[in-house]
Amino acid sequence: MTTRVQHRSRKALRYSLEEFKAAYNLPDDEAARLFQRFGPSIRELDTLMRAKTMRGNISLDNAPTSSDGSSRSGK
Repeated sequence: MTTRVQHRSRKALRYSLEEFKAAYNLPDDEAARLFQRFGPSIRELDTLMRAKTMRGNISLDNAPTSSDGSSRSGK
């Protein structure tokens, strides 16, 4: 049995600069810079913007801590 898969048109997978700017409430210059650098792909731009918002929530300090909360590395 064959299942028919519907594909989105290429246009449906792209932002216009105005759509991108509005979707993320970006200033004109920032939206244009990102759009020029990463292109109009909805997937790429959405992934980029998700990563930018998560950046502040990721702890880069992986030093183990002791039970009293002090760092074991001595720093």
